[in-house]
Amino acid sequence: MKAKKLLLTAAVILSTFMFTGCIDIVENISYSDSNYNIGIRITLSKLLFAMANEDPDKFLNQLQSSDDIPENAEINPINSELEAGVYFKVKIDPQNATEEQKEFLPLVKKDGKVIIPVFLYDQNFSDIEKMDAESKGIAQAMLSTAKYRVNLSKKIISPLSDVKFVCDSETHPVEYYDMGEMYCIEIPFILLMNGKCHLELSK
Repeated sequence: MKAKKLLLTAAVILSTFMFTGCIDIVENISYSDSNYNIGIRITLSKLLFAMANEDPDKFLNQLQSSDDIPENAEINPINSELEAGVYFKVKIDPQNATEEQKEFLPLVKKDGKVIIPVFLYDQNFSDIEKMDAESKGIAQAMLSTAKYRVNLSKKIISPLSDVKFVCDSETHPVEYYDMGEMYCIEIPFILLMNGKCHLELSK
């Protein structure tokens, strides 16, 4: 998926320059009136683009035109003095969702567990693998401190007792916090190196 590859490139550049605070990805998932409301905000510091000698407007244009954003999504560019990115939100009726839209939807299993797809997954981290041992270690350390945050409404699952990040070959526990009407789940970027992944939530 184009947006995922684009974001991965940004994350690798970010880790190389050790500015983990320069990237921010937050996904909000709520449920009301039989519809899921999903919003994803992705921003990168313009300091990062200056360090990498890249044009933030090019990144912004590519992100907004990505085929991975649902066709009925509302897209809002973010282009301030300090950061560039995009916020897109979409309302999806699970009963009438297209195959593309279903990729973004939570899945409630028969055993009560909830599967949450992750916007960034199944990435090729070949740029990191090509680094020398010292640079690779620094990049991995930086990716382990950068976070992908998911804010999940308690209307989708509550109470919540366990959250796992499940990949093709590995399962990792991840931190979550009770924020009142929602849970905040934090996924370290380093876990995105493990192939196609999703969140698995248990009551």
